[in-house]
Amino acid sequence: MNHRAAELGMTRTRYVTPNGLTYGKGPHDATTARDLAKLSVILCGMPEALRYASAKRHVFRRPLKAMERVNHNHLPDSFPGCDGLKTGWTEAADASIVTTAKVGDHRVIAVVLGCQSPLDAKAERRLRDQLIADVMKDGLAKLQAQVAAQARLPGLKPTPKISVNHKEKPGFWEWLGDLSGF
Repeated sequence: MNHRAAELGMTRTRYVTPNGLTYGKGPHDATTARDLAKLSVILCGMPEALRYASAKRHVFRRPLKAMERVNHNHLPDSFPGCDGLKTGWTEAADASIVTTAKVGDHRVIAVVLGCQSPLDAKAERRLRDQLIADVMKDGLAKLQAQVAAQARLPGLKPTPKISVNHKEKPGFWEWLGDLSGF
């Protein structure tokens, strides 16, 4: 996982566990908002990843017992265009979230880390959800304003879009297998 993170340019990320769940003094997985955004750009180029990240629940069929995954990201239901990505809470990082939303041709990726509330973990998650919704709303508004400004100025080159060439990159399942294979 650390090798794959380095390949993706996630220079401030260090994985210690395969699932991100560490307790006590650690060592703990470490990353930055910028590194999580880099990973999110790759995931946004994989429609299958977004399909799973935005589903309310998904049942994985296993040989002996089915396993249901419930999505703790409530924004796909409440924020227009939100289609993922990942929520989290740990002792070391408190409530965190990475989301993406696409409205028309505009996509934003937003990252909020370390939401603390003096009340409890549920309050931290509510705070995290409100903060990320505000960040995505602001990001989409800025993108739309930038496009409008470019349209008013003839000869100004449009801002290049980030693209992911699906033919050169592994599919979602191969990528996930590579990431978690250690």
